Amino acid sequence: MASLYTSEHDSHRSTVTAEEELSPPEVTGTGWAWVWMTAACLLLAASGLIRGWQDRRFETAKNRVITPLFPLKELPTMISGPAGTWVALKDGDIALDPQIIRIAGSTDSVVRNYVEQSTGVMVTVLVLYGRAEAITAHTPEVCYPATGHDLVDDVIDLAVPLGTTPAVFRSLVYGKNGGTTTNRDEVFYSLRHEGRWAPGVDGNWRVLRYSPAVFKIQLQRRVAEHEQRHLNNPTEQFLAVFVPELERRITDAEKKASQE
Repeated sequence: MASLYTSEHDSHRSTVTAEEELSPPEVTGTGWAWVWMTAACLLLAASGLIRGWQDRRFETAKNRVITPLFPLKELPTMISGPAGTWVALKDGDIALDPQIIRIAGSTDSVVRNYVEQSTGVMVTVLVLYGRAEAITAHTPEVCYPATGHDLVDDVIDLAVPLGTTPAVFRSLVYGKNGGTTTNRDEVFYSLRHEGRWAPGVDGNWRVLRYSPAVFKIQLQRRVAEHEQRHLNNPTEQFLAVFVPELERRITDAEKKASQE
């Protein structure tokens, strides 16, 4: 191949080809070891800096006080919908034991009994707001068996209409021997995190590290032994009017907080 240029040294002419000019300098095995060692050290240093930054963010979020967006006791005591009108009992809200509040990790809570005026059906409603790692750990699947209750019917996940994205609730029935009969309680629950209602936060743990607050709704209703839960379920009818009302207040409070 023709040379690109020639050089003269001590009266000796040498030819430098294109391949020789473009070839990288030879690096010995020891040289490459230093290259890779330097690159590895840089990567480890960068990884350490990123991990430290993430840990500081997590500690900041973990230590942040979870302030309620609005007082849950302000939720309406009468809610109406196509399926009827639900009114809270006049004896007022039920106070949770301080130890239960601490274990549940809530910074605000409300417990009420609502009765449908035309049928007399009653549902007990618990709404919690607080730190996710505590609230998400206390699901009915954990707490009911711990108090001697057994799962006595199918587990059902159902979608409650809510704008463009429905709220997903889990429905379970637990029974506990009460002498000659077995008392059966239907339980519905869901968690709200980052605008999404679902029975769990699977796949959201990375986000929960930095956005640790959740809402929880849990309802309980006494059901008959052979009741068909999928037909005109009063609990579903209550949720259909209660969840949109709660969601509206949450989104209004979040919008107001973002503007401050």
